Amino acid sequence: MVEVCWFLRGKRFRDSFVAMKNFYGSGTEASVAFQWEPAMHPLVLGWLHTHPHGFGVQPSELDERTMRSWVRSKGQAMICGIQCDEEVNWFDYF
Repeated sequence: MVEVCWFLRGKRFRDSFVAMKNFYGSGTEASVAFQWEPAMHPLVLGWLHTHPHGFGVQPSELDERTMRSWVRSKGQAMICGIQCDEEVNWFDYF
């Protein structure tokens, strides 16, 4: 099993968002690497990525560090979706 990542492109509205999921790529069973340039697009709100079977839908320590870095880099709130098995959970980072 490898992790898979999709960019979320769309608009935020107060406590919700509307976005389309655009496949980006896959990585290893513990990470997905991607080029930073496409992620800086103004319509990118964040991403959805998978976790390995049984890992759960809570952010890992790496997820937390990554999201805090992206919020600082883009200067805006970001969304992180995590999918594991058949469950998906969404997190806002400010």
